[in-house]
Amino acid sequence: MTIFIKEFTPNALSENAGSELRKRILSLHEENPNEDITLDFEGITLYATMFFNASIGFLIKENK
Repeated sequence: MTIFIKEFTPNALSENAGSELRKRILSLHEENPNEDITLDFEGITLYATMFFNASIGFLIKENK
């Protein structure tokens, strides 16, 4: 399963966009817990720590 970041945000900068990514990851994982999830950042050229803290960082901290 692949989540295309560009489908819901033009960049990976904000905490809100990071939270949206986290929701999408959790939703896909809930539906298919044994499937790998790929994050596709094609077309995203701006990144910020805030985005990753709210998405992937949160999941790592919560050990999901």
